[in-house]
Amino acid sequence: MRLPERPLGEVLSLELDEVSVEQDGTYLTSGVYGFGRGLFARGPILGNETSYAKLNRLHKNRLVMSRLKAFEGALAVIPSHFDGWHLSHEFPTFKVDEEKASVDYIANLCAWPGLWERLSIESRGLGARKERVSADRLLSIQVPMPELPEQRRIAARVNSALVQVEQIENLRSRRDGLMAAHQESLVSMTSSTATDSEILSELLRPARSPINIDESATYRALGMRSFGKGTIRYPEVTGSQLSKLRYFTFPAGALALSNIKAWEGAIGVTTVEDLACVASSRFLLYVARDDRINISYLRYYLLSRQGRAQISAYSPGSADRNRTLSIKSFEGIKVPLPPRLEQDRVALLLDSLTRHLDPRLTAAVVASLRPSLLNAAFSGEL
Repeated sequence: MRLPERPLGEVLSLELDEVSVEQDGTYLTSGVYGFGRGLFARGPILGNETSYAKLNRLHKNRLVMSRLKAFEGALAVIPSHFDGWHLSHEFPTFKVDEEKASVDYIANLCAWPGLWERLSIESRGLGARKERVSADRLLSIQVPMPELPEQRRIAARVNSALVQVEQIENLRSRRDGLMAAHQESLVSMTSSTATDSEILSELLRPARSPINIDESATYRALGMRSFGKGTIRYPEVTGSQLSKLRYFTFPAGALALSNIKAWEGAIGVTTVEDLACVASSRFLLYVARDDRINISYLRYYLLSRQGRAQISAYSPGSADRNRTLSIKSFEGIKVPLPPRLEQDRVALLLDSLTRHLDPRLTAAVVASLRPSLLNAAFSGEL
């Protein structure tokens, strides 16, 4: 059932509580996150620490909007614990007519990407920093707005579901934390018992072969997620659309590192599915020279605190894009070398744990739950 649409101005009205700033006064100040994440505390400021002559005082259950960033979800209903706090004049507030609208329904509407998209179309300015949404524009936006009883029903169902979404988010976060701690502990314990060590150039050999790119042919480029999250297979593009870097093919089971993001864990092992891709010169790819090293174990070691510290030390530069790990630097890293049977045991255990993680609880899937729920709610599907 499609919900009827009405302008927000039918249920909201601009209502400011402007406070004159006194030089010796103290003011609790807040901000508004983007992407529907609500308000956050900035902390107290003294009147002589701000150039504003006036501040807007917040009141619970009013809607507050960032004129600068409303188009990317910087608007929210004010919760009770921010009652009496302050924001600048760039954050107008609006009273909800509770005889026509449910405060909970409006709060959910603020977190709905569909509203942000409508505001984005109407934002004005010459770049992201100058785009603004006026109070009048917000009030004129058409949104799904059924009668009050239906709003209350929808809000109750959404809020109930959001509690479950939060539980899922907490479960995924706790699971990932436990997995990371177990991985760190296991690798650290194993490497600490090693009686031998070796530089990587003695353990690995390069495993990439140059390929001539045909501008009219199609290719998929290999990517790498940071924090040990694995490889990415980008959509197909023509050779003319690839970057001007050199490209290579590679085998499955190869250690793969992004030379500009290895310091933050962009390290993986290629799979059979990755063979449909080509890797740019931004990727270092290696296989084992002999049976002294298990490639999967080496990946886990390089993702450990000790391994990341070594890679970070060989990735100079203060800016992300300048922190480049060279082939020579990487191959010169010296790593502890536990017995091969111990490496195999650790790699098998951690690989098995990773494979058996519930795929429904990936970060991307969990992150999509809230917008999917809100889209269903405001499409009349709840």
